[in-house]
Amino acid sequence: MIRMQSRELPAETLAELADLQQEIDNHPTYLERVRAALELWPSRRRRKVFDRVEKELGDMCPGLKRCMFCEDNGAYQIEHFRPKALYPKLVYAWANYLFACGQCNGPKSDRFAIFSANGKVLELVRTDSDPESEPSVLLDPRRDEPMDYLWLDLRGTFRFKPIHPEGTPEYDRADLTLDWLGLNERDELVEARRNAYDDYLVRFEKYVAKKRANCDAETLKRLRRSIERSTHITVWREMQRQRQTVDELRALFEEAPEALEWP
Repeated sequence: MIRMQSRELPAETLAELADLQQEIDNHPTYLERVRAALELWPSRRRRKVFDRVEKELGDMCPGLKRCMFCEDNGAYQIEHFRPKALYPKLVYAWANYLFACGQCNGPKSDRFAIFSANGKVLELVRTDSDPESEPSVLLDPRRDEPMDYLWLDLRGTFRFKPIHPEGTPEYDRADLTLDWLGLNERDELVEARRNAYDDYLVRFEKYVAKKRANCDAETLKRLRRSIERSTHITVWREMQRQRQTVDELRALFEEAPEALEWP
């Protein structure tokens, strides 16, 4: 997971979303707003405004419109980061949308957790009033930099590990994110990250070889683009971050230091 580059919706699109939100906000009680959110979303979701929403979300996705959580599958489901079953006031909030695959969106579903006043992880359940808007425990790739919390083992397991020590809020956020999304438990993801490392390495070696041969700028640009649009971009980011500890990477980045700025 990496942090997504923020994008803004056109004013008219935001206004249309605000009108849809007003349909829910007009209900007098929290439970009525939850009911309206769950009932209205499937039909309102089919309105043309969401063509524009999906276009912007797709442009924000890593690689070629990959899931914002796993980076492996195609993104095709609008995911409410704060679930509509708990936060009906955010059903049509642009900042609350992620683009995800079904394999990530399904397990996450309506689950949400915050830090309680004493710093404990509190998983929210439906009540008869608006839940607290305390900071999320689950990492939000539109607001958080997941790589500040997680690192990927490039030389062994190709599984994510928390950066911070157990007992810290940062550890709790990393641990819950890995658990709820199954980022280490889905064997196909682990294997895909391993394959992505090999693929990035081959592409980068080709770039460096072409650079040594004084190849034309257009070819180098195309090779750079192939790296930037590949799947599992976190693997590439970790290759940049861990270059000093992996000999084959250290040598390549020394020859092409500009690659530290990609993408």
